[in-house]
Formats: sequence, structure tokens, C-alpha cells
Amino acid sequence: MKISIYLSLYMLALFTSCKKEAKKLPLPDEITLSQHNISLLPKDDLQLNILNSNDYPVNWNIKKGKGLIDNMGKYTAPEDVNDHTLVEVWLKDHPNIYDSCWISTVKNNADTYIKDLDFIKHNSIDGASSCLIDENTIAFALYERMGYSSFNIFFLDEKASFKRSLNFGYGSCKKIKYDENKIIAIGASGISLDTAMIIKTSAKGELSWQTKLNGFEPNDFAITKDKKYLVIVDNSILFKVNEMGVVEWEKQFEEPTVYYANSFIQITESGDILIVRCAWLDHQYETKLYKLNSKGERLGYDLLTKNLDCTDFKIDSNGDVYLSGHGLGSEHGWNYYLLKLDSNFNTVYEKSYGMSSFDSCSEMVFVNEELVLIGWTGSDNVAICKVKKNGELVYWKEYIEGYAHSAVVTKELNIQMFCNNRSDVRVIRTDMYGNIKP
Repeated sequence: MKISIYLSLYMLALFTSCKKEAKKLPLPDEITLSQHNISLLPKDDLQLNILNSNDYPVNWNIKKGKGLIDNMGKYTAPEDVNDHTLVEVWLKDHPNIYDSCWISTVKNNADTYIKDLDFIKHNSIDGASSCLIDENTIAFALYERMGYSSFNIFFLDEKASFKRSLNFGYGSCKKIKYDENKIIAIGASGISLDTAMIIKTSAKGELSWQTKLNGFEPNDFAITKDKKYLVIVDNSILFKVNEMGVVEWEKQFEEPTVYYANSFIQITESGDILIVRCAWLDHQYETKLYKLNSKGERLGYDLLTKNLDCTDFKIDSNGDVYLSGHGLGSEHGWNYYLLKLDSNFNTVYEKSYGMSSFDSCSEMVFVNEELVLIGWTGSDNVAICKVKKNGELVYWKEYIEGYAHSAVVTKELNIQMFCNNRSDVRVIRTDMYGNIKP
């Protein structure tokens, strides 16, 4: 009987002790990875920082991606991870406690950085344009719609250090391109930015000619195979300018609009002209694709979508068409948006990407047969999104506060973005996986 009582008391004490001990083991509020968006070699380790991990019996699982994680929160990259993967770890039985990061199994030897351009101050930037001159030089320009701004083109070296600049008086530069030792730029000239203009210089900046066009705001331009220039002005008129700066013709392809609009131009392999115009009409965006022959005569148009505020337009080597921007396409609200058409202009897919409401995509570039979309998030951080041509997400990454307007892909496949925040212009240079060296 006594033994039974003692045993009962012992079991009660043990139960009470375990119960009290359990109260000392709270769930962690969150987990955080010690580094985000990092590069690892296979079998390298990434230590997770798990709050309260010393007090809680850890049982972490890989929810997404590949790799191993031990009960101390150490992640080990596997050998078969190809280039990069999204790894999401979570607490077993508590899937709301998790965190994720992008892991690259390619060593990050690229020259990457974030650098403010102290030699530039601005009031309000509405866009930017950039192009690669050679392996050591990148040219860029800032577009401002405010009066009394300057029509400038800046040149940087591979470290984003200032090399030189060109100034063409009052105005603002909208787009620049480099073609066979020539720089072509379009913009608005004058104190009040009231005249569209196209400029041609040598690679060193010596002016060849500048030509004023009938209209106010230039939108985009393309270079033909015979080295002539097709310029869209006021979202409604197309100009053809020859290699000497003489206007050969101007054609109106659409009625002008007093509302917000964006227009972009590309030339097909056959020489036909494609123009995408996105306009705000009847309380929604309306994106149309216009087809013109080489003489500027309109052959027809297609209404593509009413979901997309288009900010860029590209054609790949297969003739497939890509339109990027921001659109209403997911449960998050307005996000990066990508519309793909085949060479016959049939819709292949419409996809959206983003992590929060009001993510804004400004430009798209090709990197090794993949697409990189740049812009900013609803919380005003620079964001980059890389996708495969089939629309599959490769990665989404965010950086410091700012707005990315233009990007250049270097010969080493680094991605260089030109950004601004409230008072500064800065360059963010990543490797091809979006990583920046810590």
C-alpha cells in the first residue's frame, strides 16, 4: 500500500514537473534567416537564427526547395540544386512560423554593389534610360517632366564612377540607345519641355546632329536595319528620320489622347512595325497592339488586355512578344505583370508576380534567355523579378528603399539598375542571380 502511494506521489510529481517545464517552452514568434539571397557552394551550411531555439524542442522541415536542416536549425545545400532555389523552412505543426530565402549554388564572384551617385541631384525623376557602350562604360539619362531641367547624358565606368557627361541645354532625355559607335537619344527640349527632339552623337559624345519633331513628348524609338530611326511622339504620331537627321515622313497611327498613355515600338525581322499603346480610357487601362508596314501605313490593331498598365515591350529571337508593367492580376492587388504573345500575336499567358499590393514594374531586359523585370514594391523598395520564358518564376528579390527605372546587362551578365529615392540617384549592381556581395 505504501509503495503504491509513494509511486502515485512520484508520478504526480513527475507529471507536475513536466507540466511546469512545458510552460517554459513557448513557441517562437518568428524565425529569420541569418542572410537572405546568398550564394553557397554545395554542402556549404547556412545557419538559421531561430528565436527561443534553446528553449524549444526544434523540429523544422523544408517546406519548399531542397536541402537538409538539422534540429539546431542548420541548413545544408544539396549537391543537386541547380543554380538557385527558394528554400522555405517551417516549424512542424505550426506552418505559420516560417521564413524563406533564395539560395544560389554558384559562387558569387561578380563585382556587385550599391552606390549613390553624389554628382547628381534631382527634384523629381519620372524615368531613366541606359545602355552599354563597352565593357568599361555605361551611359544613362534621367527623364524629368519639370521645366528648367537639363538634357543630360552621363557616362560611368564599371565601378559606377563618373567619367564624363553631355549637356544639350534645357530639356530632358527620355530614351538612349547605342548602335555601332553612335549614341541615339530622344527627349523633350526647351525650358517648358514643349518640343520633341532626336539627337545623334559619336560614342565619345561629339554631336552629329539634332532634329526637332512636330510634337511635345517623345515616347520611344527603334532603329531599322538600314540605320534609320522611327520615333513615336505624343502617343499618336510616328516619324521616320534618316541617318542625316532629316525627317522622311510622319504618320498618325492613332488619335491623340489627353489622358495618361505610354507607347513603345519594335521592328520585326520582316521589317514590319509594331507599336504598343497603353492608355487610360473609361476608368481602365486599354493596351492595344498596332501593326504598320515599313511605310508607316497602319494595317490593323488588336486590343490585347485591359488589365495591364504597360511600361515596356520586347520581341525575342523567336519572334515572341512580351509586354511588362503592372496589372491587377493576383490576390495581392497590383503587381508586376507579364503578357506573352506568340509570333502570330496569340496570347500565350498572362502572369503576375509580387509580394505586396502596388508593386510597379518599370522595365524588362533579357538575361541568358530569361527575363528580368525591375521596379519597386508598394513599400517603396527596389525590386527585381527574374522569370523563364514560360513564365515560371526564378526569383523575386528586394533591396533598399528606392525606385528602379532602367537596367543594363553587362558582358559578365551582371544586372545594373539605375534608381532613385527621394533625393539621390543610385546604382544597384547584382550578379545574374540578383545577389549582392555582403
